[in-house]
Amino acid sequence: MAVAGLGLPVGMVVSSRSAPLLLAVAAVLALAGVWRDGHAARLAATVRQAGSTPMGRALAATLLYFAVSLTWTQFAASGLFAFAELVASIAGAAVLAACWTLSPPRQLGRWFAAGLILGAGLTVADLATDMMFRQRLGARSRTFLLNRTVVSELIVFWPVAVLAFRQDRRLAALAGGLILLAIWYSESGAARLGLAVGAIAGFSAYFATRLTVVGLAAGALLLLVAAPWIGPILDRAMPAQVHVALQDMHSRDRVNIWRSFGAAVAERPVFGSGFNASARMAEDAVAARVQPPNRVLLGAGHPHNALLQVWVEGGAIGAALVAWLFVIVAGALLRLKSRPVAAAAAALAGCGIVIAAVSHGAWQGWWIASVGLSIVLVQQARNPEGDHG
Repeated sequence: MAVAGLGLPVGMVVSSRSAPLLLAVAAVLALAGVWRDGHAARLAATVRQAGSTPMGRALAATLLYFAVSLTWTQFAASGLFAFAELVASIAGAAVLAACWTLSPPRQLGRWFAAGLILGAGLTVADLATDMMFRQRLGARSRTFLLNRTVVSELIVFWPVAVLAFRQDRRLAALAGGLILLAIWYSESGAARLGLAVGAIAGFSAYFATRLTVVGLAAGALLLLVAAPWIGPILDRAMPAQVHVALQDMHSRDRVNIWRSFGAAVAERPVFGSGFNASARMAEDAVAARVQPPNRVLLGAGHPHNALLQVWVEGGAIGAALVAWLFVIVAGALLRLKSRPVAAAAAALAGCGIVIAAVSHGAWQGWWIASVGLSIVLVQQARNPEGDHG
């Protein structure tokens, strides 16, 4: 619990690549605790039960399809490494969820609130002092490097707010305040957008859960279905003045990148180019079939839109599988009985989908680890009895 609660938020300040490793360490320690207590058989039964749920089957089918897609990508070696990191992060979160289901940890809210206070406090201090902390560590000291850190802190905060509020409202408030400061000082337009959407979704879900969840699901599915065409649509629809107003978020660059990767989808619309092909799309044979104006930005590293990346790499089949996951998640949100937990889960969902739609790569380990850990914390927030001090 201490590794996940304190380690991951602080580790993200030093290196975003530390998140999957710290999640794995936390999972191994939780697994060791369950084994020590003689609950190995119960754990195996819990894992089997989770695998047989609609979410377990949908996730397994999605992972299997993208694993098979490695057979037709031109970059199987790098794709296999990225796939292993993805599976490791998902497995770490799943093991942690199973272990904490059997033995709910106490003081979880306080541990995570303390971790976010330390992590966000260091983030604010670093950004306010021209990266003095990172410079003294000898790490790269460009301010944009903390954008991932800020996004991770925000994603994890939504369920932590519920857990911590039950135990120590001052800690919850301090963690939230420092994360707001970190977002304010950072260069992350995605974090600002995620904060706004998450706050609206959470507030709305507290008073009208069903309406909010249906709206979130419809919005997520619309963004997914429209992803291959979002670049051309926004290119025609967004006035130049809007791009000027959003220049800090590089809106013009994003639209151009989305146009380029959308053109790549049009060349392989059913099966896509294979898992993680986006990372080297400019070298892929499909690049030669894309018109020259759109060809250059295929070297951007990824589409800066996780939903579009699903289409690029998995085609319509991959998109259909992800849509299946969205529907199952929406159903799970509708079954939440506690209004505060439903609000936190809706805030996490709204914040997560909008950040994924405008920024980083879909399979980056820090992102999967942060979202996976947040889902585990939502699960814990559903059980207030197991989180008393």
